[in-house]
Amino acid sequence: MFVLFDMDGVLVDSEPQWKLVEQEVLAKFGIHMEIEELKKHAGATTFDFMTKMNRLYPEKGLVVEEMVDQVISEMEKRLVTLPLMKGVMAFIDQLQADAVPMAIASSSAIRLIEAVIKTHNLPITVYASGSEIGLSKPHPEVFLQAAKRIGADPWQVLIIEDSVNGTIAGKAASMSVAVVPESFPPRSELSIANHAFESMTDLHDYYRQGGFSYLR
Repeated sequence: MFVLFDMDGVLVDSEPQWKLVEQEVLAKFGIHMEIEELKKHAGATTFDFMTKMNRLYPEKGLVVEEMVDQVISEMEKRLVTLPLMKGVMAFIDQLQADAVPMAIASSSAIRLIEAVIKTHNLPITVYASGSEIGLSKPHPEVFLQAAKRIGADPWQVLIIEDSVNGTIAGKAASMSVAVVPESFPPRSELSIANHAFESMTDLHDYYRQGGFSYLR
């Protein structure tokens, strides 16, 4: 068994901050978007998201690289102030004790992944970034790369996700997906996940009771 964690919304409750920062940066360039609209792009890299904005608003003359840098720089400041999601550390400690290899597979930039690992002293040394790879979820490549880096075949992997795009990417990678969504019960789009849990603590309890035995 191998476990791949998404980061935003799974390890840290950073999704609200992402949306606020994206909203603030877009507003500087005269683009005003509601948070609910921004949520539809969860799982995409910042570059892909801003590239899409540039296509939608060509009259604004957006400089994609500049906007990406503004978002990532501000998120780096905010990420290090956020606590881990409830139950995350206990589950990670359990996996470490059981010698289960772990990695992070996120659309976020490498420096943001590293900031979370360093801030919380996570025992995770392997990670893959959609920003680094150049392909964001729902494309499966970030999961395939992370699995390769920890020596896992897709059928051995459990992905922990919270978003629709991430769940689609995980299934496209032929991996098992356990979703811990923002709200429970999960949206119908998340029904393709193998498992759904209300919290990380519930997922951890399921694991301790012998769940995911088909991956062990």
